[in-house]
Amino acid sequence: MRACSSTLALFVIAASLGQTAGCDAPGYPPFDREALLRETTEMVILPGFADAATRAGALHTAASALCASPSNATLTSTRSAWIEAMRAWHRTSAYQFGPVRDMNLGPEVASWPTDTIAIETNIAATGTIDAHYVDALGSGSKGIYALEYLLFAYPSFAGADDARTLAALGDARRCAYTVALADHVERTTARAGTAWATTGGNFAATFIGAGNGGNATYSSQQAAANALVSQIQAAVDTTKARRVGAPLGRTVATGAVESPYARASVASMEASMDGVHDAWSLAPHGLEAFLRSRNATLADTMLAELASTSAALAALEAPPLATPWESYVAGTDHATGNAAYAQLGMLEATIAGDVAATLGLSVVSIADGD
Repeated sequence: MRACSSTLALFVIAASLGQTAGCDAPGYPPFDREALLRETTEMVILPGFADAATRAGALHTAASALCASPSNATLTSTRSAWIEAMRAWHRTSAYQFGPVRDMNLGPEVASWPTDTIAIETNIAATGTIDAHYVDALGSGSKGIYALEYLLFAYPSFAGADDARTLAALGDARRCAYTVALADHVERTTARAGTAWATTGGNFAATFIGAGNGGNATYSSQQAAANALVSQIQAAVDTTKARRVGAPLGRTVATGAVESPYARASVASMEASMDGVHDAWSLAPHGLEAFLRSRNATLADTMLAELASTSAALAALEAPPLATPWESYVAGTDHATGNAAYAQLGMLEATIAGDVAATLGLSVVSIADGD
């Protein structure tokens, strides 16, 4: 581990336990933060973005096959590919910082609610539908959820109404728009991975090399760890506030459910929390090990909070709910949803409070790019 530096990155406010940037407070054993950054990058971040890009590519391929030969089989295949691509992207939400945030790729890939009026207007227009056309569209009429609308617009939910969806996609321009959106999702998702990849923008080297002289982004390893934990906290907060709280009316502004057509809102939440778990504990010398080296009891509490959050989100699925989440929020008995909201709040408070203080971090509240 490199020698400690007394210079803090602008991103980090004075650490709560008095540690200088990347240093260990008296009484704590030294912890290899460079291993934390390297293992998290190599075992979680790079594979996560690579998987998202692969699944987005499979979605584009499936959408192209659907429009080339519309059938129940190709529609089902494309819908399955959509679910996988959506989940893979949201699994990266715990580390969508650095260039992913700088390029605003989160809203490009997965902005909601979808602007169905704008989508229908685009389809009714006469301009050439190509990559340039889609790139210039507003976030409400492109991305993974605009594509959801085109693939799942006429579900009966007792079994998807494939005939109506296929009939709509029989319109050549509508199908061209569908393929162009899938292409945009693939290209945009790939940009995230390329920005981090050693063969691309190599932000991996910037993150792993935190504290090296001349590293303008992270002047210390502690600053880089702070960026990671802040993004994890943002992923939890977005799941709590936008995905659970807003549809239930728990936030200042009531918001729409995330995936009303495919009814995959809970799957999206679960994918984000899977990514949080990956970023927290998958690397042998990652954040979980860092916390355990300082406070084993708190490390156990953090793992228990993660498990409880996963269980609370699983409870939003039907069963045990009598109706799917997308219908449940319109009812009046929100006990299960409120329990999930509360559990997400507990996890968020643990991360931003005890965990951050013990690790000598100052978690910065940021709007999630998910």
